[in-house]
Amino acid sequence: KLNGMNYSTFINGLKKAGIDLNRKMLSEIAIASAHSWSTFMGNVEPHVAMLSYSTMGSAGGEVAKKVQEAVKFCKEKAPELAIDGDLQLDAAIVPTVAQLKAPGSSVAGKANVLVFPDLEAGNIGYKLVQRFAGADAYGPILQGIAKPVNDLSRGCSADDIVGVVAITAVAHFVRRGFHASCGKFSELYPVGSLPLRCNQGIWSGRRLGYELGLKI
Repeated sequence: KLNGMNYSTFINGLKKAGIDLNRKMLSEIAIASAHSWSTFMGNVEPHVAMLSYSTMGSAGGEVAKKVQEAVKFCKEKAPELAIDGDLQLDAAIVPTVAQLKAPGSSVAGKANVLVFPDLEAGNIGYKLVQRFAGADAYGPILQGIAKPVNDLSRGCSADDIVGVVAITAVAHFVRRGFHASCGKFSELYPVGSLPLRCNQGIWSGRRLGYELGLKI
């Protein structure tokens, strides 16, 4: 916990397929990561922080500018999503820092989806948390593909393999609209349009995760 808030679950958005990300790539990653969060976390709203060494233009440079432009693309493509930046990590997740650095942000201080500006930062960031904080790190989780497909690190454990299998199964169940009441599937929902509950009892990704033994 941090400042009384539970940070047991994060989506770490980065692009495994490439190192140099442009503003359009970053915006697509942010939107896809928000949808991934909704898939697994049910009714908990995603708050996407586009990370940088700068907060709301406090520092210059090409990376900060790229992140700021990516945020503009996001707000044009998906205005319904809470996506903001550029934000330093502390401003993204610590409420007291957010009040000082980004008081008008709808994301600062309560981000649960972190989008790093490049592969290096994302890879280093998640491994620091995994190794120093003892966090469970599953993935890489591949986004932007028509059906659930995921990957595993060469350094993965048996538990990591089980976790990624469970995540892949959850994504399939939620996308197919699994009904808890009858154990049957409803219609196939397109990517980015995942109903997580209905009056007939569609299970959320979080509920399915618990059933499959995955702590999300």
